[in-house]
Amino acid sequence: MDFSFLLLFLLTCAIKIASGKAPFFDEGENLSVANCGIWHRHENRSAWLAYLRHEHEQCYGIVVSQTTILTHKPVECRIKSSDVQKVLVFVGKCASEMMFDRKECLGKNVKVKEVIALSQNESAGEDGIFVRLYKTEQMPSGTIPICLFNRERTIDATQPSDYFTLQQNPGANWWHSLLPQTLAARETCLKNQSREDAKELANWNVLPKNVICVQDPVSAGAHTGRYLVNFHNGRYFLRGLRLNKNHVDIYLDILQYIRSIAANTNDISLFPSTPPEITAIKKFSNADNLSFANCGKKKLGSRQKRDGQVAQFVYSGFQAREDAHPWHALVRNNALGLLCGGTLISKQTVLTVAHCIFKMNPRDFDVTIGKYDTYSSSDAKIQTLKPSRLVTHPNYVGGQFNFDVGLIVFETGFEITEHVRPICLWNEGSNLERVANKSAVVSWTA
Repeated sequence: MDFSFLLLFLLTCAIKIASGKAPFFDEGENLSVANCGIWHRHENRSAWLAYLRHEHEQCYGIVVSQTTILTHKPVECRIKSSDVQKVLVFVGKCASEMMFDRKECLGKNVKVKEVIALSQNESAGEDGIFVRLYKTEQMPSGTIPICLFNRERTIDATQPSDYFTLQQNPGANWWHSLLPQTLAARETCLKNQSREDAKELANWNVLPKNVICVQDPVSAGAHTGRYLVNFHNGRYFLRGLRLNKNHVDIYLDILQYIRSIAANTNDISLFPSTPPEITAIKKFSNADNLSFANCGKKKLGSRQKRDGQVAQFVYSGFQAREDAHPWHALVRNNALGLLCGGTLISKQTVLTVAHCIFKMNPRDFDVTIGKYDTYSSSDAKIQTLKPSRLVTHPNYVGGQFNFDVGLIVFETGFEITEHVRPICLWNEGSNLERVANKSAVVSWTA
């Protein structure tokens, strides 16, 4: 895949989250996990409930992915960090009805691998930790995580009737229910908070804009739960976490934690945010302000028009012309039999995605440029080299979208011809309006 075009495509997609705090997980239903948030209450009344147990200590959490459980204060897990790998986790029915020691639940538990503390106020130390993630083995088949909230805060005002509190206590059946709630103005629940409550909010670095309030549940004769849940398009989304034991009508907006949750899980990914616009661009050291002399030129004199024929496996794509993309690289991993794309940006460097080369051996790769047909190997204009070094972004984490950038470096470079030529690196401002409806993705296909 030609990464220079792909980068513009990803940035264009990221515009969707630039205008608010709504996360952008994917281009489908924008779900944090596939098939999340479906609750068949007649089959399993506690689909997202997780029960963590070690000897005489126990606590409860909510399943947010197939390998992640979220817990939060004020009801903190008292399981010692040194005992984490001895903790047994039960989910769904086996947790909600205290059935972990019954025959039908034996062998259906998973173990905890790691605990990650999420703090919005590191200066407060342990007091600043409000959320913990328990990373586990793969959950049993049939486990359905709750969806993480994926829209902007403005819907709180426009759709106030789609909210529930999720009860979570396996000792009483009614605490498995989703109870309807009505949202209230923040000022209503914040003005009467105690000094102790205010101190806790300060420790957790909770700003007023990150607080969600519901109408007084006690006076309404309802029981309130630990989680505020939003119902949308047939799915349930985790909207807020109850802030303290006393004022149960105050919830913390989950949006401020979603990016941290995604960064610390293996099966939740976010597209990166749109970067701020940059107007002062550093010039390249030549008169034409080009990243490489005579870059970006190709044999064809005009942009190709769509001919109506759709290329296989490429949505709304079309067959590229020969020599139309002389910087497009075929990156072949001979050890795994895998193909990736890349872009020649200098004689000795190909830009690619980090997930293709992450923790790989450069000796296992061949990189070909000037190739039009993946089945052709004898054309004289084709050049193939073995890399000497693979470089991935220092912040890249396997399986994530963030920082998914890598470089393939060669000791001896490619020969520049009309069939093999670097593309130019972008040398103008970061306003995406410059490339809207003018960008494309180049990809290898069958």
